[in-house]
Amino acid sequence: MKKSILICLILAAAAFPLLAQSSSPTVDGTVGASEYAQSHSDSGVEIYSTFTSDKIYLAITAPGTGWVAIGLGSNVMNGATIFMGYVDDNGRMQFSVQKGRFHTHSPISDQTPVAEAMSESAGKTTLELELNRADFVDNGQTTLDYIYAYNRTAKNFRTRHNFRNSSTMVIK
Repeated sequence: MKKSILICLILAAAAFPLLAQSSSPTVDGTVGASEYAQSHSDSGVEIYSTFTSDKIYLAITAPGTGWVAIGLGSNVMNGATIFMGYVDDNGRMQFSVQKGRFHTHSPISDQTPVAEAMSESAGKTTLELELNRADFVDNGQTTLDYIYAYNRTAKNFRTRHNFRNSSTMVIK
């Protein structure tokens, strides 16, 4: 009996770290401390990511009250699937999925996220996404190129960015 209890305790202790690692971010428009597995900072922009076996969770927080965007699948606008959003003057989220074409982009309807949420607080705008991993990551792929941008004040999808950049995230 004591041996069975001891074995159960050992198995439970071994499983605990696995349970902690498998928690997924909550897509609610806010980024909590330690909510995401990875983060990247660049000139006031914060990018967060967590990869699970079937999902990608992303967040971008940028200075200002205008639009924010993150695009996947390319380190330039051309070819990237771009997720853009802003909080309008009535406090409602405005969201669009767009495809980069050379130095512009236009709406598409074939690449919808599982979930999206936004917030505007303390002079910053945050967009959170839950995506199907298979839509952006091939088996064996270890990195994912992405672009990100924002406009500090514009509340539309056409005004040019004040800041843009690209990077590569490690798929963990």
